[in-house]
Amino acid sequence: MDDLKALLANRDKVRVFLKPGKQNSRFVGFNEEDELVVEVNAPPIENKANKALLKLFKENHIQAVIDSGLTSRHKTVRLR
Repeated sequence: MDDLKALLANRDKVRVFLKPGKQNSRFVGFNEEDELVVEVNAPPIENKANKALLKLFKENHIQAVIDSGLTSRHKTVRLR
């Protein structure tokens, strides 16, 4: 996804739709509900997918914290 940091520049929160268990971890884009679709290669057990999500944000130089949705695929992520 091209320049994610620029797309998120004016937001303090973003809704995320997380797809765990994929082959690669990547940001896919925004869906029709304005959720950022993210695929991660970690399984959805023992908080591994959430950790992979935060790691992907960190690798893209974006500080993020999951505000809600720890056990759901639909999450609200606070950006710092």
